[in-house]
Amino acid sequence: MARLAGLRRLCAVLCGVHAYAVVAAAAGQEMNRHWQARLLVALASVLWSLSGLFITLLTKPNTWLGDTPPVAAEQIACWRCLFGAASLFVLFRPRMLRWHALLPLMAACFAMMNGLFVLAMSLGDVAEAALLQYTAPFWVLIVTVIVLRKAQATRRDWWALGIAIMGILVVVLGRFQANHAYAAGLSLGAGVALAGVILCLSMLSGLSPVWLVLINQLAAGLLALPWAMAVPWPQGMQWFVLAVFGVVQVALPFWLMSHAIKIIPAHEAALITLLDPVLAPVWVFFLLGTVPAAATILGGGVFLAALIIRYMPAGVNRESEKAMN
Repeated sequence: MARLAGLRRLCAVLCGVHAYAVVAAAAGQEMNRHWQARLLVALASVLWSLSGLFITLLTKPNTWLGDTPPVAAEQIACWRCLFGAASLFVLFRPRMLRWHALLPLMAACFAMMNGLFVLAMSLGDVAEAALLQYTAPFWVLIVTVIVLRKAQATRRDWWALGIAIMGILVVVLGRFQANHAYAAGLSLGAGVALAGVILCLSMLSGLSPVWLVLINQLAAGLLALPWAMAVPWPQGMQWFVLAVFGVVQVALPFWLMSHAIKIIPAHEAALITLLDPVLAPVWVFFLLGTVPAAATILGGGVFLAALIIRYMPAGVNRESEKAMN
């Protein structure tokens, strides 16, 4: 009897170990899914950070494109989206087509973000526009966590957001003193619109990412078309730059974000996008030799500090994983 009881206890222990192993493996897979989603957003942010490079190539005289006149902001806002939409038709399938009441709101937010951001970059400092657009994480966190209560935010989320806001204030104050208030205001408006896009993508996560991004690109491009028709058209290699701009910097990163936001909360995805304004002035400086303003450099450093604080190893714990689920 004693041996039988011992065998039973051994079986119970082995079953417990097996159950623990299964749970641990599942948890590991879940954690891997979250980190894969974070990497998708990070990759999208790297691609978004190329916007300043493309817009500078198109709007500022540069030997790369020869002796051609600058491309108007209206043309950039229109054609980068239409080229992006054209690239997505390759992936689109009729079964992806589904209606939702939030689709018009999402498309309107995207069109507003597209127009304001391109105009701000063409009028002001590229790095400044990239930084100020990223008030978006603030609005996304407030709406997702406080208003809708769809997710929980960790202490590190709030710390990162607070530090990022300090960076925005540094840039805003510096640029207002430099009489760039109009361009700064456009960038801040683009940030509100970007927050609307991210929130809508999160709430429409059940729909196909290709379908969502295609709607956004088409709506933004077609809405900008009347303004584009009233200004001079691009020439020669400028068309090629616009096509690459639309596919690499607009369509692909929003497709990646649409996939990632199915797994991680909208507010965390928005915080990771702070990588974009950190990298934007780096590309422009190293490839085009444009030196950002001191306030912009300082603000970008503050943004980088916010990301480091949010994702330093100590922050990856049970509390943050619990907040995501």
